Amino acid sequence: EPRGARGSLEDDALQATLHAAEEIHLDCDETRAIRELLSLPSDKLLSEQLRAAMRLGDGPRQDTLQMQIKDQFFDRSGDMFDMGRFPRLRSAEDYANSKLIGKKELREGFLRHTVKPIPTSLSQLEKPWREDALNTFKCILGFMGDAPYSFPLMLVQELLGLVLTGGSPEALAPIQT
Repeated sequence: EPRGARGSLEDDALQATLHAAEEIHLDCDETRAIRELLSLPSDKLLSEQLRAAMRLGDGPRQDTLQMQIKDQFFDRSGDMFDMGRFPRLRSAEDYANSKLIGKKELREGFLRHTVKPIPTSLSQLEKPWREDALNTFKCILGFMGDAPYSFPLMLVQELLGLVLTGGSPEALAPIQT
């Protein structure tokens, strides 16, 4: 049983095997290896479990473990993806000043989901790249069905054209989020 538990590295099987071994005072290489595995930091244990699931070809378990690893990563490091920390991000005031009317609504809606085209880029960009950012946003709105476009697949072609011609990384940021 210890070898089976070590093969799959499933938490319940490892714990049950270790508990059963301790009940009969069994101490062998396999139980020491299980004890060592269970003492690993959770992210390391998850990585080992993922390797085992991949070795066994257990697709659903791989998916579950990858989600757990992702969740741990974002729990630990999620704040580094906070848009407010991006140094070239416009202020809400600067964003709102891009239009003559409706400034209050723009200021309050800054960095919030919208289904309307944005008046300027969210980050400070040179004019050509700012236009790319606005076009990127428009294409995403259309492709996602938030804005009515007759041929949404043409919008994807337009987005790919921007990517392949080396558009500004900031202008292409909406594609990544």
